Amino acid sequence: MKTVDRPRLSERVDRFLRWFFTASPDIVVAPPPPAAARPRSRTVAHRKPARPRPHHSGPVRVAVKAKQ
Repeated sequence: MKTVDRPRLSERVDRFLRWFFTASPDIVVAPPPPAAARPRSRTVAHRKPARPRPHHSGPVRVAVKAKQ
C-alpha cells in the first residue's frame, strides 16, 4: 500500500471525533410503544357453588340413653 492512499492523521482524527460526538451515550433510544390491548370481554364467569361442608368446632357428642 502506498503512502498516498492512506488518509492523513488529522483526517483520521477528525473523522473519529465526528463519529464519537454524534454517537454519544447520552442518546437514549425509546422502546417501541406497547401493542394495543384487546378489548375486554363482557361475559361474566359463573362458578359452580361449592359443596357444603360441615363446620363444627370439635367432636360431635350425641346423647345416648342408658340401657336398662
